[in-house]
Amino acid sequence: MLKVVLVDDEPSVLEGLRIFVDWNDLGFEVAGEASDSESAYALILDKRPNLVVCDIRMPSVSGFELMKKVQATMEDAPRFIMISGYCDFQWAQRALHMGALGYITKPLDAGDIKDELENAAALLSRSSVLDEERRVGAFNDILDGNRDQESEASARAAFGSGPIFRVAILEALGENEEGALSILQEIGGEGSFAFGFGIGEFALVSSVALPDSGFYRRAESSMAKNRKFCLLASNEIEAKSENAFEAISECLAQIDKLQLWRLAHPAETFVSMEKAAKTDPPVSKVFELPYSRIADALKDQDIKEAGAAVEELFDMLNQSGVDASVYYICLCRLADVIARKARQAGADIGEALGEFMREASGARRLSLGKALQCRKKALAMCQLAIERKNDDAERVAEEIVEYIKANRNKSLSLQNISDAFSISPQAASRMVKKATGKKFNDVLNAQRIECAKQLIAGNANMKIAAVCEASGYSDYVYFTSKFKELTGVSPSEYKRKFTS
Repeated sequence: MLKVVLVDDEPSVLEGLRIFVDWNDLGFEVAGEASDSESAYALILDKRPNLVVCDIRMPSVSGFELMKKVQATMEDAPRFIMISGYCDFQWAQRALHMGALGYITKPLDAGDIKDELENAAALLSRSSVLDEERRVGAFNDILDGNRDQESEASARAAFGSGPIFRVAILEALGENEEGALSILQEIGGEGSFAFGFGIGEFALVSSVALPDSGFYRRAESSMAKNRKFCLLASNEIEAKSENAFEAISECLAQIDKLQLWRLAHPAETFVSMEKAAKTDPPVSKVFELPYSRIADALKDQDIKEAGAAVEELFDMLNQSGVDASVYYICLCRLADVIARKARQAGADIGEALGEFMREASGARRLSLGKALQCRKKALAMCQLAIERKNDDAERVAEEIVEYIKANRNKSLSLQNISDAFSISPQAASRMVKKATGKKFNDVLNAQRIECAKQLIAGNANMKIAAVCEASGYSDYVYFTSKFKELTGVSPSEYKRKFTS
């Protein structure tokens, strides 16, 4: 459901909006009402709606001034539909120029209201897809350890919701995407974002004053009823919004540790840090094995570093004194780390993985010979993961860029590319960046604006709104702003070159 706030100084108008509109049928829920701009601003900050339906003429502060203040102070500002007692073209033009989605005149007409809200719902739904892509992109940057000024700003914009940032991550492991995402969103509720980020891996990031004590109870209760998934839960971390990247990274590090606990307790469907802290000391001792060092080396395609990290892991493991069953669990975790990085890169190491697991299974009866064989097989897996990534990456990257060009006027996301090429969204994102030097959304926007330019140049009588839709955009305001950003002129100004 999209959230809407209603603002008008006339009680009869607010009542009319309630009576005339079936909000739920249009996909909205009314989050609150206000009769002046000051209380409306506080309500908008608190409820963080998707849409504000607002009167222009109000005591003290006008609707235009309220919209301007909201846009200036909120990173994810809601969109506005303006209401006026005057059918004034200049006022309507001003509202649309400021970014309003629509303009309604009094006395209110049920048909006009419905038309404007249906249009707003369609545009906001498209915007929510863009927001999800931004969150997935920011999450992928964190997964990859790409920490720089741009990625920190992306994480803050995608997940931060105020001066204080609270975050916890749930990871669901299972093959049923729809079921996993449904369970995660049900557990998280409002202020949570659920998405797939790998093959059989789904994340829930909760970042609005969550989770409370009931959050974990809901998770455990849900998993008790549904044993098709395993759910891993980090602790809640509180930090300043500017440290969103760091906070999510810490949660992911906890999730990484819980992978080992899961291998030691395969019957468990819900694993939290609190539960893992009570585990047997031998398993806790090997939490700090250098799995992340191996993962980083594979991401960087550094076979020398990957080999050194594998050697370090086996040295630490052989000196740890753990029994054969724990040793086997650690080898399973190593296989999981290498296989996951290979999948993310689009590299097939299935045969080498099978050989390693057969050797690891024999390590249940621990011996020096078995340990050496496992070490060799692990090094071979790393070598293959990097070699096959290099063999296929350039070709697949070129095919992905061509796919974007061919489908630029359609609804397109990293998940679409992931499905089309049977690779993870992270791998698709990295391949696009490596092939073009730009992020996926930047490449897609560049292609769509190029399409729009060609349509304008070749169809002098085509309306700009039609060009917007034909080039893949559903949000006219977003389209015009991107067009000007990338060309230096508005679509109308560009069109005049071919009509004058």
